[in-house]
Amino acid sequence: MNLLTLKKITISEGLAHDGVTSILKDNNGFIWIGTYEGISKYDGYKLITYKNTVDKDILTSNRVRTLAKDGNNNLWIGTDEGITIYITAEEKFIKIESNTSLAKKNSEPIIRKIFLNKNKN
Repeated sequence: MNLLTLKKITISEGLAHDGVTSILKDNNGFIWIGTYEGISKYDGYKLITYKNTVDKDILTSNRVRTLAKDGNNNLWIGTDEGITIYITAEEKFIKIESNTSLAKKNSEPIIRKIFLNKNKN
C-alpha cells in the first residue's frame, strides 16, 4: 500500500508568493511552482526562488502564468510579458522577445498557455 504524504509549502518556507498559478514536475524530480512573484524550484527539502530583483533580471516578468516542459526537459515559463526558457542542462534562463516587443518596446504578450506537439516540441 502506498501512503501519500502531503506537505504544505508557503512563503514561510521560501515560496516566491502565495498566489500560485502553475505547478510542473520535471524529469529530474524537481517541482516547479509558478507564482505572481517569480518561480520556485522544490527538491523535496528546500525551495530555490528565481525572480527579477534590482540586481538580477532573469525572467521576462515575475508574474508567471503557465509552465510547460519540452522534450529536452527545458522549462518554458509563460509570463505577463512573454516567455522565458530555463535550459536545464546549463541551468540558465533565456528570455524570448516577440516581434511585438521588438517593434513597440512596451507591449509584450501575456502568455497564459504553452502547447507542445506530440514530440514535446
